Amino acid sequence: ATKAYSPVNLFVCPSHFIMSKMNQAGVFPERLRWVPNFIATSLAKPKRDPGGGVVYAGRLSQEKGVDVLIQAVARLGARLDIAGDGPQKAELQALGERLGAKDIHFHGHLSRDDVLSLLRSAAVSVLPSRCHENQPLLVLESLACGVPVVGTKLGGVPELIRQGVDGDLVAPNAPDELADRIGAILSDPRRAYEMGQAGREKMDQEFSPSRHLQRLDGIYEEA
Repeated sequence: ATKAYSPVNLFVCPSHFIMSKMNQAGVFPERLRWVPNFIATSLAKPKRDPGGGVVYAGRLSQEKGVDVLIQAVARLGARLDIAGDGPQKAELQALGERLGAKDIHFHGHLSRDDVLSLLRSAAVSVLPSRCHENQPLLVLESLACGVPVVGTKLGGVPELIRQGVDGDLVAPNAPDELADRIGAILSDPRRAYEMGQAGREKMDQEFSPSRHLQRLDGIYEEA
């Protein structure tokens, strides 16, 4: 009614997922353009050697599915490092103890540099969300660190992960399937390392600051 958006020529969407949702809602579909977020690859050094455990970095709340990840890791007996805080922390700690998962480490809130360092120590990063993510930073940071990602088939996550190339995709709320995919990566550290390298190359080519600015220049030129 206020026509506040009338002067806006183009709207930027960081994922094809959110652009499709905006299209479905009829929100200026002709003005929507896809421009993904970027990762400062020069600041996110890639890991140098194969090996490591499992890492999750993010909010500890129900919609993030960390409980599913803990169930999966308990089945494998693998090391899990968790960076982040949230209302579900005590519940998740209790779940790990109840399942006998003795190699789960809660680090609390960490600085960005410490998160990147933790990612580099891992063989695989996991995004077990049971909610729709737009373009989660964890995926970009993990791949920039040369670490493959296992994520759920929701929201914008599938468009960031190439199955078998730089990660894998699973259904949400499926701890057995998640354990199977994580286990396959952990069992072959060299392949995991190569997947991580492929992810880093993708970040350098398609998600770097220079590529982002190039896309933005195109948007401004069109507008």
